Amino acid sequence: MVLITKQQKRVAYNHLLEEGVIVVKKDVHLKKHQTLDMPNLNLMCIMKSLKSKQFVTEIFSWNWYYYTCLLYTSPSPRDRQKSRMPSSACKKKKKKKKKKKKKKKKKKKK
Repeated sequence: MVLITKQQKRVAYNHLLEEGVIVVKKDVHLKKHQTLDMPNLNLMCIMKSLKSKQFVTEIFSWNWYYYTCLLYTSPSPRDRQKSRMPSSACKKKKKKKKKKKKKKKKKKKK
């Protein structure tokens, strides 16, 4: 279990919002991160948490993690997940609505 202080979180969040990207080496035993004044393990845990909440994307290459902030990109993956209905199902609903409107018009004519 890793204990992370609020100050460490703030430092990581500020750096992420200013730069838009954080690069973390996959080395749990590294005493200090290359640019930020905190243990590398703490930063890895902070970024893993943000990834699980879908605030950042993760790319792993050659033992380095590249985290990109999604607050600046549009549309975000979270927006796509809200609508879980496929587009074909949406079309079927529209057709049903049109049929209901036609039936109502026929009833009014009679």
